[in-house]
Amino acid sequence: MPLIEVINISRPIASIFVNKYGCRVVTIAGAILASICMMASVFANSVIILYLTIGIGTVTAFVMIFKGDSILTIIIYSIEIHAIVVLIQNSL
Repeated sequence: MPLIEVINISRPIASIFVNKYGCRVVTIAGAILASICMMASVFANSVIILYLTIGIGTVTAFVMIFKGDSILTIIIYSIEIHAIVVLIQNSL
């Protein structure tokens, strides 16, 4: 499974978690999951284990971190500089 497919499969899952638990909890859970998967990959003795820990686990965790942070950032900056955000959105 290529990396882009793991990212595209993980995005809706991260969105569901953000809607259910909030941005902060999902970002923290993603950071914990990424660190656990990276530590587990140190003890891997086959390529399949590396594929599961780094390829799927860590990428899913990075998507959770990005999804939580990006939604929070968009909300904060949309409130503070609403006019610029609307201008950029309308120009695209």
